[in-house]
Amino acid sequence: MKQSVLIIFIVTIIMQNLNYAQRNIIPFDSEQWQIDQGEILDYMGRKALKGSATLKDITFENGVIEVDICMDGTRTFAGINFRMQSPANFEHFYLRPHKSKQVDALQYTPVFNGIAGWQLYNGNGFTNTAELPHNEWFHVRMEIKDSQARVFLGNASTPAMEMKHLIHGKSKGAIGLYGPTNGAVYFSNFSYTSTDDLVFEPVKEQEIPEGIIENWELSQPLSFYKVDLEKHPADQDLELTWQNVQCDKRGLVDIGRFTSRSGPEPDVIYARTTFISDKDEMHKFKIGYSDAVLLFVNGQPVYNGQSYFRQRDPGFQGIAGLFDAIYLPLQKGENEIMLQVIESFGGWGFYFQDAEFVIKDNSITQVWQFSKDINIPESVVYDRKRDVLYVSNYGSYSPPGQQTISKVSLEGKVLQYDWVKNLQKPTGMQIYNDKLYVVDRSSVSVVNIEDGSIENKLVFSDAKFPNDIVITDIGDMYVSDNDKHVIFKLVKGQFEEWLTDDINRPNGMFIDGNKLIWGNNGTCELRSIDLTTGQRTTIAKIEDALIDGIKLSKDGNFIVSDYHGRIFSVTHEGEIKLLINSKGQDLKQADFEYIPEKNLIVVPSLTSNTVTAYKYEIAGE
Repeated sequence: MKQSVLIIFIVTIIMQNLNYAQRNIIPFDSEQWQIDQGEILDYMGRKALKGSATLKDITFENGVIEVDICMDGTRTFAGINFRMQSPANFEHFYLRPHKSKQVDALQYTPVFNGIAGWQLYNGNGFTNTAELPHNEWFHVRMEIKDSQARVFLGNASTPAMEMKHLIHGKSKGAIGLYGPTNGAVYFSNFSYTSTDDLVFEPVKEQEIPEGIIENWELSQPLSFYKVDLEKHPADQDLELTWQNVQCDKRGLVDIGRFTSRSGPEPDVIYARTTFISDKDEMHKFKIGYSDAVLLFVNGQPVYNGQSYFRQRDPGFQGIAGLFDAIYLPLQKGENEIMLQVIESFGGWGFYFQDAEFVIKDNSITQVWQFSKDINIPESVVYDRKRDVLYVSNYGSYSPPGQQTISKVSLEGKVLQYDWVKNLQKPTGMQIYNDKLYVVDRSSVSVVNIEDGSIENKLVFSDAKFPNDIVITDIGDMYVSDNDKHVIFKLVKGQFEEWLTDDINRPNGMFIDGNKLIWGNNGTCELRSIDLTTGQRTTIAKIEDALIDGIKLSKDGNFIVSDYHGRIFSVTHEGEIKLLINSKGQDLKQADFEYIPEKNLIVVPSLTSNTVTAYKYEIAGE
């Protein structure tokens, strides 16, 4: 009881500190404001700012910025500039009133050297949907602490947008308001509070995506009209100078970080790197850019791409990301890769990734891979009696009820594509008493292995997305439902909700003696429950993982697949070792099979439509 009272007291003190931190209310007719463009006037009963202004002589780092905004809904952009280190370098949050209820009604973007890179910063943490009122005052509250920020609209207690990684990092500077001068937007009731007492959830440190080419040399910017855009710079009299640069944690080379624009007309810059190949080959890379790119390999042009705002269709935004793949002719040894990147507006930068990049532990060797005669494989199971593999074909693009299971040899040859027919997007499978049990969207199908016929269907009455299945030695059957957040158990021919509390997006499962092991994907944890006592244990937390498959290896450790493209070895004590990382290839690692007597891991991948076999040699054998 005393401890509870102490906690309440501490929380109360913290809230009082927040409430009584000095809130600075700055009227727009105060001399503290520098009107950059626009004017101060009366609007809808208030003293208001129309246009843009900067608050002078303050250095803001952590705290709260508040303002009321009124927008008429026409196409425009208005918001808050904060931590302004200079007029050309700051954090920029703004609203698009004409995009109300759309995915990019709100946007955060950093500004470097006067370049607002909104085309480079998109998606989670940079854009979000919101309903924006028109022709009425509504409140905007921004909270900033260290490298995070969040925005509240109106009287909402839930953030309309969260920025977990401010691109300028921990910085400080002035505050400004940004809006048009045409009367589409007005600001009133501005205030700010400086405080370090805001509480944000800690976030995981970002890691550069696998396969990203990190290190480049950048030239100086050149006017678009002074460059022959069809020629390599060595064939022109350009007198380039070079600086070494590195991509950021997202894998992006934001050119604006390193240079300003040369003038109002479009600019060109060259970026070069060296890629070493162990053979003469056509090598696959992924690329993203803004606004246009010409790519040279060893001095020869090989690719031209254009991604200008509204170029491809009236709604085209020109957002940069790893959306395109290219195959480059490489020679054995060193290869110069050079990009000519053109910028008009909206962000100047590029991503470049080795799409064939895979990290494999020394114990792992790829044996075979196939992608033909298979249809979005989700799960693999081994039939020891017949020495074959069964692969469930999820078949997303086929009408439900027309999916199949294929019979595949251990050499990676599809023996029969439609060995089992008329399934509904099948996922997990288990062999028990010489029957194959297959989970689909509405039932567990019982398959006669001798002829591939469906003998029976155990129907779910209230499932949402049943996924994996395990069956104990005594015949108890469990099925995970990752959308309903439960694990079902078959009781007297009916599925009942067996595990319902403290479970979040369960998928992959495995029976280890008298324990059921499952992937609790809402918390990225590998968990265990004793089937006799009900005692639960968290074995390991695997950051950013969607655990899809679980098996027990010959050395007594768990083999765990992460759908994002990784396979791990995990001890019972929670020690984690990476075996395979195929994120660079976008090779998803789904519900795999492990055959200990053959040292074989066989992995299906839905997105790449492949099945891959790896030899896994355990040390000490």
